[in-house]
Amino acid sequence: MLVDTPGLHESTRRVMNQYMNRVAISSSQDADVIVFVIEAMRFTDEDTWVWERVRGLKQPLFVVVNKVDRVFPKEQLLPFLEDLTQRVPASGIVPISALESDNLDRPWSISSVRG
Repeated sequence: MLVDTPGLHESTRRVMNQYMNRVAISSSQDADVIVFVIEAMRFTDEDTWVWERVRGLKQPLFVVVNKVDRVFPKEQLLPFLEDLTQRVPASGIVPISALESDNLDRPWSISSVRG
């Protein structure tokens, strides 16, 4: 079963963001897999903030790099993914385009992640 929790938000000035952060962190304790979604060619301060909160979790972490359809030329994506691999040790990095439905048909299985 897939449960989509609220994302983590660096800005906690609003009560709603504080609540969503509590729900996301609490829910992650029971998750089998953590999926960290970022935008292609960007690793923002907020992404770093989120990474610092999920890197200590025991579950396998997958980084999904969205909006790869916006990267031209495509060769620029490879150095970004290599840097990301060094910055965020993960069980897998999956480049996708949600808009174009690129790379969304990959078969995923929790049993293959658990080892």
